Amino acid sequence: MCNFSIDRLKLQQNYLNAGGIAVICIFQSPPESMRQFIIKQVSPPFLLLSDAKMDVYKKYCVKTSKAGLMEGIRRFTSGKPMSNMKIVEKRGWAINVAPEGPQDRLPADFLIDEEGTVVEAFYAESVDQHMPWERIEAFIPESMKCKCNSKDCLSPDCRRANAQIIENFGGIFLGGDDEGDEED
Repeated sequence: MCNFSIDRLKLQQNYLNAGGIAVICIFQSPPESMRQFIIKQVSPPFLLLSDAKMDVYKKYCVKTSKAGLMEGIRRFTSGKPMSNMKIVEKRGWAINVAPEGPQDRLPADFLIDEEGTVVEAFYAESVDQHMPWERIEAFIPESMKCKCNSKDCLSPDCRRANAQIIENFGGIFLGGDDEGDEED
């Protein structure tokens, strides 16, 4: 079970729902573990499925990689290892739990349309990778995309639009410098 993935998806859930995207997470953990360590602690607002026999993992060719595990761990512990561990502690994530299934299972993300066709598959090279947000956003129908233009929006398009607005009109809205303005 990946608490980081669950946490990331919880943060993105409102945006995904507004875009018409339903989230389904499949884990190699048995249902009892999922109830104990995910549902009880995190209460995710999306569907969780157990695939302890790993049938779905095999069908979709989800791979394992010792190098991918080590690279993800290296990135997690480099830079700000203490702040990352504080996040783990604050959220009460179970980190001393024996892995269920291959410990080096790499994430895989799929965009599936209304007809059940896999439109895009993303197979991670390390345990900390997921489908780029821009690709998920491109999957959302244009009429359902966020257009808030906030600098804090999950949507890269909204953040880019916000940066463009500030670049073009920042002085007007943000009280930029008054170069060239002379008092009479």
